[in-house]
Amino acid sequence: MFERYTEKAHRALFFARLEARRTGSRFIQPEHLLLGLIREDPELLLEFLTQEQIDTAQKETEAKLGSGEPLPASEDLPLSDTAKRALAYAAEESQRMDRSLLLKKIEPGHLLVGLLREENTAAADLLRRQGLDAITVQRKISAS
Repeated sequence: MFERYTEKAHRALFFARLEARRTGSRFIQPEHLLLGLIREDPELLLEFLTQEQIDTAQKETEAKLGSGEPLPASEDLPLSDTAKRALAYAAEESQRMDRSLLLKKIEPGHLLVGLLREENTAAADLLRRQGLDAITVQRKISAS
């Protein structure tokens, strides 16, 4: 499933899994994906937000997730339904941006759009409150 992801996007997912384990979550949520993106690709977020806004989003996300009993590394953590949909949106964005390639790679920017398109999550709400929306991100990553 993850072979279509670039190395950076794959690492963002890895960090999301680490965040879920650290907070004791039984599922990888969109909020964990957001923390994984912040950790792996802060430069991407700096294209849209100030460092202060990123720091605020990170602190608010961490506060929302809380801190439960950390889970062992051996424990397999599935994606929540909302995280699955966010990743499906990311894959759609990748395909939409370049229909000529059957296996277009999914990049961190696509993950960010996917998080914003899965609207009823704390991650999307946090990003919107910082002034970010899916259309703005789509346009910017399409142009690059």
